[in-house]
Amino acid sequence: MQKIKWGIIGPGSIATGFAHSVEHCQNSELTGVFGRTKEKANDFAK
Repeated sequence: MQKIKWGIIGPGSIATGFAHSVEHCQNSELTGVFGRTKEKANDFAK
């Protein structure tokens, strides 16, 4: 089965919960994060 690839725009508190949910889905993968600054996006991606 092909994985669903997700991206997040705006790495806030709701996005954090969503990212944890994606980790637990076998057919989903978080592939990108976009934030107002590169630093915020990189911090979230870690």
